[in-house]
Amino acid sequence: MPPPRSQLPERTRDMKMRRSILSLLAFAAIVVVAGAAYASCTGSNRVSFRQAECLHGWWDNNPWPAKSTFAVRVKNDCHLWGTVVAKIDLASCSDKTWHLNDTNRRRGSERCTVNGIYCCKDVGDLCNKSDLVTIAGCTSQWNSSPASDTCSLSDDAASSVTADTGDHTCNFWANCQYTADDGTTQEKATSIGDVHWLNADNVINCDGELKKSYNDCTSTDVTPNWRP
Repeated sequence: MPPPRSQLPERTRDMKMRRSILSLLAFAAIVVVAGAAYASCTGSNRVSFRQAECLHGWWDNNPWPAKSTFAVRVKNDCHLWGTVVAKIDLASCSDKTWHLNDTNRRRGSERCTVNGIYCCKDVGDLCNKSDLVTIAGCTSQWNSSPASDTCSLSDDAASSVTADTGDHTCNFWANCQYTADDGTTQEKATSIGDVHWLNADNVINCDGELKKSYNDCTSTDVTPNWRP
């Protein structure tokens, strides 16, 4: 028979209490995450698939015969850009939420009427490409590029990064390091434009000149410490 709680060593009691607290905190975190997921994809963040270029949707409500199956099919048409989240709005059934990150069609069936198919802007990466082709989106791509290792954007992002939502391109102005004739490392202002958003994370510093990729640099003008 185990000793009464009051007779347990103090260290053992502390360990048991700590485990209990950690369990409660873990449970609370799960509840918070679940609650956030449940509350998402509402209002302006719920976009009809007809207004979402990256979400292909189709469904078939067949009311006859009774209790027949209602089919639905969705697909991510922008899988290279990121994950698209589809919300299947069902009548008298729990809605379905599908995360689509490839070109595969997702199919399902329910004995409930489909009210509509929506794209969730606040859960997935995008519903339309213009969601990502923004100053913030282009800056994020720049920060993932090799050029960001040896070049710096202005502190004012609005003056060093612009985005063209029509062409899905980014434009950058930066100060980049280069090797001077005397062998010292210097900086100079340079820029590059019309970089497609999907390729903006490949921009590289070619000895003080921004280029769209390493293939645009010669073997002698790549700034040291570049990364492929």
